[in-house]
Amino acid sequence: MTHAGPRVRPAPAHIAAVDAGRGLAASYVVLAHVFQILGYKYSLSGWPLLVDMASAYAHQAVLFFFLLSGFSIHYASLDRPLDTWAGVRLYYYLRLRRVVPIFFVVVAGLLAVLWLGKWLALPGYDEKWQAWGWRDVIYSLLFLTDRAGTCGRIATVLPSDPPFWSLSYEMFYYLIYPFFWLLARRFTIGGAVLAGAIASVAAIFFDGWQCHHVFNVLQLYYVWCLGAWVADVRRHGMRLAWPRWLMYAQVFLAAAAGWTVAESAWLRWEEPLWVAALFPLLALSVAGWGEISRRQAMLASLAMVLGLAAVLGIASVKAVSHDMAMFCWRVLLLAAIVLLWVWSDGLAWRQRARGGLIRLFLPLGAVSYALYLVHYPALAWARAVTEKLHWPVSAALLCLPPVLALAWGLELRLQPRAVAWLERLRKGRRGDLVSAPR
Repeated sequence: MTHAGPRVRPAPAHIAAVDAGRGLAASYVVLAHVFQILGYKYSLSGWPLLVDMASAYAHQAVLFFFLLSGFSIHYASLDRPLDTWAGVRLYYYLRLRRVVPIFFVVVAGLLAVLWLGKWLALPGYDEKWQAWGWRDVIYSLLFLTDRAGTCGRIATVLPSDPPFWSLSYEMFYYLIYPFFWLLARRFTIGGAVLAGAIASVAAIFFDGWQCHHVFNVLQLYYVWCLGAWVADVRRHGMRLAWPRWLMYAQVFLAAAAGWTVAESAWLRWEEPLWVAALFPLLALSVAGWGEISRRQAMLASLAMVLGLAAVLGIASVKAVSHDMAMFCWRVLLLAAIVLLWVWSDGLAWRQRARGGLIRLFLPLGAVSYALYLVHYPALAWARAVTEKLHWPVSAALLCLPPVLALAWGLELRLQPRAVAWLERLRKGRRGDLVSAPR
């Protein structure tokens, strides 16, 4: 629920915390894939807890992407005329203009890299070249890929299974957003979010009956809707109904519960619990409540201590992880971080630290889309090169600076030129078809 607020407020083009959050999530995905592709495991490390926290939660970072995407689209579209066909057409044009140019270039580049890997006889690339087909390319260009190992998986462009599945999910959410907009306008944002949650629950039921890509996508639709809810709160100058101390406590309690059920018969609840932990991070960052009082900090701390005791108590009588020592250290570290977060609320040094993190990750947020698309195949290709040349596996890290440069070029050089060309084409100016900018 939300408290009633004034009319929609004028929106700045960007919110720094959201853009930086996107950069942080993209950075984490890249780091996790570095550990994965190069074969670094926490069990083999001298710093197992650090490696685990830095590499084991790429899927959670993608869920945070969905929250941020739902926020950004609703934030930008809330006052658009999506109850008219012209408004809907403009919305779809703007979404395709943002996504398609870079994506098509990346797909073409992947095919070129795949051929080059075969020509250089890199390990595994001859098999990959033989395995791909035009069906894979067509389905990828239509944004119909899915997660590896998920029922109803359709196709993906090689090499090395780039993380296109989440973009396919995003495009589906973009497609149905005008219906969400209409529901929010007709029945309030709470009604639209509730409808999205019902659609996700129904998709879980139908997926168990007959697995399908659409059901896979809809199962995560509620995540996107929650992000849109926070955007609605921000644009209307409203406030979420539950208190700030509870939002802090929820971050720890939901994440700890997610870890607890991750290897149990309750596994299906892991993902919603992680969403429940990530949602307050977005809400506290962009729809603030003011400073937390000492009494509220005590309440948050008490809730966390009781939750910590419950989780560790369960772990003491029943194994909830294949590595119980790692599980306990992981939960204790998260508790310490969130407690520090609670008791630093409103302090000057925390504001400075927050500003420093925003400045650090804001540039990566500006190139996060291209970085997300290109980093995985680049790392896989570099790993294959190190194997062929018998170099240390860490030499594959040399590809990261070129990957960042490529992402920068795609986002800040190619994309503006593509936008300018599409705008001239859309407006029907003479010579548009042959006068693309140099």
